[in-house]
Amino acid sequence: DHIDLVSLLQQLCSDANFEGASGNKQVTLAHSVPEAVVASSGDLLRKSFENILRNALGHTPDNSTVTVALDQVGDRYRICVADQGGGVAESELEKIFEAFYRSDAARSRDTGGHGLGLAIARRAIARHGGNVEAGNTATGLVVTITLPCLGND
Repeated sequence: DHIDLVSLLQQLCSDANFEGASGNKQVTLAHSVPEAVVASSGDLLRKSFENILRNALGHTPDNSTVTVALDQVGDRYRICVADQGGGVAESELEKIFEAFYRSDAARSRDTGGHGLGLAIARRAIARHGGNVEAGNTATGLVVTITLPCLGND
C-alpha cells in the first residue's frame, strides 16, 4: 500500500491544532512538494507521526508553535518536527528512542506516557526503510524522519 505524506501531515497538524487550542499552541506545516507518496504498511506511519507530533505538542509551552516541514532530498523525503520545549540533554538524544526511557524533562506524571511512543515510532519508520533521529535547536527539540520515495525502497 502507499500513503501521501502531505495529506497525512495536513490532517495530523489540523488535529494537533485542535488539541493545542486550549493552550494557544499552534502547529504549522510547510512542504516544498505537492505530494510525497511512500510505501505504507497498515496504519503504522500514521500512528508514528501522530505520536511524534503529540510529543512535540506536549513539550512545547503554551502560546508557542510546533513547526513541521516536509521536503524531498534526493530519493528520500525528510520530515522535521520542531518544538519549543527546551530540548533534551545531548547525552539523551539517542536514548529517547529506547523503550521505557523518559528524559528527566519528561518524567512528570502530568505528561503521562510510559516511554514507548518514540521507540515504537522508530521501529515502524525503520520497517518502512526510513530513519528517525533527534537533535536540539536553539529553542527546543527537532525530530527528523527520512523515508524513501515510493519506488526507491
